[in-house]
Amino acid sequence: MGSKRGTEREVDDFCSWIEVQVMTELFGGLPKDKQEQAINQFMILPADKKESVFYPYYTVEYMQGRVKKATKKAIRQQIVEPHWDKLSPSQQESILSLLEDIER
Repeated sequence: MGSKRGTEREVDDFCSWIEVQVMTELFGGLPKDKQEQAINQFMILPADKKESVFYPYYTVEYMQGRVKKATKKAIRQQIVEPHWDKLSPSQQESILSLLEDIER
């Protein structure tokens, strides 16, 4: 993985990628006439308040589900798939099982 500093940066980049995927999906699901307003509000809020932009439209449970789904997709695409052919069938089965557990 490299140095601790490099690893931290990779983890931060991975988490940021997931956040962008979820935000894009959530903004895209808003009524067209509310999207620009929500994006503008999102941009001016402090980081710990940004999620509140979505409260009028989505439940916390729904948003958590979107994060789980995006996390699963990112793990599969960015971590698992590049190494899939090198894994034994039992390792592949274990990974698929773990990925299924993410959404539960």
